Order: sequence, then C-alpha cells, then structure tokens
Amino acid sequence: MDYTLSLTQATAALQQQDLLLSASHCPQELTFPALTYDSRAVSPGALFICKGLGFKPEYLQKALEAGAACYVAEQPYDENTPALIVRDVRKALSVLAAEYYGHPAEQLTLIGLTGTKGKT
Repeated sequence: MDYTLSLTQATAALQQQDLLLSASHCPQELTFPALTYDSRAVSPGALFICKGLGFKPEYLQKALEAGAACYVAEQPYDENTPALIVRDVRKALSVLAAEYYGHPAEQLTLIGLTGTKGKT
C-alpha cells in the first residue's frame, strides 16, 4: 500500500490537536511520500521529525542532504528550510503517523476478556 501525507493534511491534523505553532517556508502543494525520525532512513521528499533527547542539528543536516522536504521540531533549526514548529514533537509524531497511515487504530476490533483464572 502506498502512503502519502500532504502538507495540508499535516497542518490540519496538528492544528486540530493544538500542536502547531508555525509553518515556515512551506509551499502548500508539498506532499510527503515518507515520514521518518531516522536521518539514515530519509528518502527524497520525506517529512523528517526532529525528536529525542539525543537529537543533534547534524541529524537534520544529514536528513536535508538526503532529500528531506520539510522538518518537524519544537524549535527552528534551519531558517531557510520548510519547517513545522510544534509544541510537543512526540505528540506531533503520533498525530502525523496516524494521519499518514490512515488512522489504522480506528479499524481495529477490540475484544475484552475478564475472569480470575486461566487467561494465560
């Protein structure tokens, strides 16, 4: 299955959760064929998520060199690159991943088992 995420979808999802602070240098026609937070896994046109306690700006630079079209972060790192600045990058990652993959949790069937013995 081919997944894509448009900038319009991304910004709408982030705004709905009150996570988006700003979108800078972002052409509205941007569409992301991939979503990743691993700079080694970036493909051309990807949306790169700057996350983690060990995140270094060098990772963003590597992602941009590999072809990332835009990045998501809690602070601006590169003033000339399209960026989505958010309140909480970990929450933004979950919102964007759900949007990118078509909200798979909404298609799950849940079953609950109760009792005191013999469930394992």
